[in-house]
Amino acid sequence: MSITNGQTATAADFITSSAGAGSSGQVPKLNASGKVDKTFPMRWGCRAKQTGTTSVTSTYGAIAFAGKDFDDDTMHDNVTNNSRITIKTAGTYLVGACISTATGANEGVGVQLRLNGTTIIAYGGGGVSSSWIGGGALTTVRVFAANDYIEVLAAKNNAANTSGDEATNFWAILLQST
Repeated sequence: MSITNGQTATAADFITSSAGAGSSGQVPKLNASGKVDKTFPMRWGCRAKQTGTTSVTSTYGAIAFAGKDFDDDTMHDNVTNNSRITIKTAGTYLVGACISTATGANEGVGVQLRLNGTTIIAYGGGGVSSSWIGGGALTTVRVFAANDYIEVLAAKNNAANTSGDEATNFWAILLQST
């Protein structure tokens, strides 16, 4: 069976493992061409965003995210440890962040992703003293264990606040579970 736009998947639309219906052992059925219908709802992940501002200085510091667009696996809490996305399903994830500052200083924002509070797993952005104006971004792919957490850190030579809007965001999308 193929799921089309506007329809809801039922248990019959899945091939289940021994884990049983409704579990993480489910995978979508393929159509006659061996492909999943593109309208099939398959997102597992989280996109957190700012609703306020965070001060970015010349020392790398964690960015707080008090809002989110989606969170399919309870990975982000808008209040407790809101600088984190916590991996609930072990696997390979596409993760990234965009940091936008409220001022237009001729300088970029250095951006880092930190694993479990200690290990920097990705660097990006314009660097702390580049010619980029007002922002920095990064994306990486990595395997995570259940309960690993990631945070976004940012730094800027001329201190500024993040823009406090959707342009400052942080996300993790599950590509393949382990």
